[in-house]
Amino acid sequence: MCKNCWFPGERVLLFSGTTHVFGHPAVQRTQTDRHMKGILIPYPHHQIPWNRGVITEWHFYIQTVASVDVSLQVWRKRKESAYSLVGQTVFKGLRPGRHDVILNARERIDFQAGDVFGVMFSRFNPIPFDTTARCHDMEEALYMDNPPPSVHAGDVYTFEKKDRKEGLCKLYSLFANLETASE
Repeated sequence: MCKNCWFPGERVLLFSGTTHVFGHPAVQRTQTDRHMKGILIPYPHHQIPWNRGVITEWHFYIQTVASVDVSLQVWRKRKESAYSLVGQTVFKGLRPGRHDVILNARERIDFQAGDVFGVMFSRFNPIPFDTTARCHDMEEALYMDNPPPSVHAGDVYTFEKKDRKEGLCKLYSLFANLETASE
């Protein structure tokens, strides 16, 4: 399997379909968010392009000095700033470093074209980022402060745009393997 892939379109053929890599490399980076307790949709306009499938693996980097809890999520847009939770994988007590998690059949998350990734954190966002060239308005992150302690598939929440310092894009250390039907 691909361990340091870049998005989109790198493929590995599997018996049950095709795996696509979607996100950014899960590596150590230079910065972490200052937001406390929230849900972040870092790239609301970087939508999954494949019609449908399942998330089979999460790959991410935790950059903290203590163990943390984090949920990696898939969200579906309902209207302007409202999204419904499609599914999530909850991780408790993670140590710093790279994490490569293969989901068993019951843990996989269904997706469809247009869905986006999200990250829920109870204290602070432990997934680091680097900044890159200036973004345009379509790359503004969405954020929800102080969400309920647990969110469930089907729940709909309203998010707010978060200003990006000097318009810089944030590249978070998070990607997933998405399996689609055979082509």
